[in-house]
Amino acid sequence: MPPKRKSSDFSELPPKKARTSAVQKPELTLGWLSQLTRADLESFSKEELVGYVLEIQAKESAVKAAAAQEDKGKLRAQAKKLADLMASGIEKQMKWQPSCKTGGKRWEYSAMVPSEAVFNELFNIKEQTKEWKQKKIPVKDFERITGEISASMRYGYLSLVKENVTLKWDREALSFSVSGYYGL
Repeated sequence: MPPKRKSSDFSELPPKKARTSAVQKPELTLGWLSQLTRADLESFSKEELVGYVLEIQAKESAVKAAAAQEDKGKLRAQAKKLADLMASGIEKQMKWQPSCKTGGKRWEYSAMVPSEAVFNELFNIKEQTKEWKQKKIPVKDFERITGEISASMRYGYLSLVKENVTLKWDREALSFSVSGYYGL
């Protein structure tokens, strides 16, 4: 076996300096602030707390300003694109089943939206005062949004049946789901 390489003598060099960690201000989030205990809050100086509150206010006003700045034309374009995708996705689910003759076959379409304003524009919802998670929309109103939804089959067409389409909205996830029935 060959001999190992000899190391050169480093005893003459001074040792490296130990790293000193600079006190960094943690990232400002509401989750971080909500986890602080009373003792943690008392350990901060008044100036630091005032600074945190001002940063939170600045971030909140920036988010509100960005939402208000969204152009109506851009919102309509995004809503139209989502409506077209929704109609296409529903039509792809419409396949002949024996239950189409009797009561209809169930379909469901889920999607995410970039903002609540786009969702409100898509479904023609005015600013809501009461929070909701599920609504029923008449099929005629739904087809005004998406256009007529139908799929051809061998000797006819499948279309939306029943009176209503169910709309479910998850505000935190910015996602929605619509479901209903199709048949002859």
